[in-house]
Amino acid sequence: MIKAIIFDNHGVLCLNDNEGAHAALSRLLGLTEEEFSEEYWEIEDRTMINEISPKEQFEIFADKIKTDVDPVLIRDTAYKSYTVRPGMMDLVDNLVKDHEIGILTNFNSDFWLLEEQWQYRERFKKENIFVASEIGFVKPHKEAFEYVLKRLNVKPIESVFVDDSAINVEGAKKLGINGILFKNIKQLKKELA
Repeated sequence: MIKAIIFDNHGVLCLNDNEGAHAALSRLLGLTEEEFSEEYWEIEDRTMINEISPKEQFEIFADKIKTDVDPVLIRDTAYKSYTVRPGMMDLVDNLVKDHEIGILTNFNSDFWLLEEQWQYRERFKKENIFVASEIGFVKPHKEAFEYVLKRLNVKPIESVFVDDSAINVEGAKKLGINGILFKNIKQLKKELA
């Protein structure tokens, strides 16, 4: 019996960089996505493990791409594009009636700034939101999944993990967690059923 459903945030619950942030940044910076995306991801990865702060992330990024655009404006432009995926909260509302639900995200400490715009706490218990920069583990490492399972007090077979990254889904499956590779809401509903 499935007791818990764990969602990735970026790309599942909300839109990911490829669905908006990169295009918005491209317009703001006057660069193609190819001209900045590699640097963007490399630097962003460092924030998930607290090697640098989110503030430093955007300052380093602005310096690397040699722009005079204010790093705060770059951050705000990216973050504003991370909107809740249409229809996803209706699905969550239905699932929360019969399941423990959680979020496991490879995000930095700015997650909580964005949480205000997403309003997840209306649906997710704060203690069921697991942010990589806080728990000290990132997907697809087994420690991230083990941490979440322990906190939710469920066995792997009693849980489902939903992510838009095949690598992360495979990481969950290696531990015996039921994994769903997210493509769209219709496909997710079908697989959850």
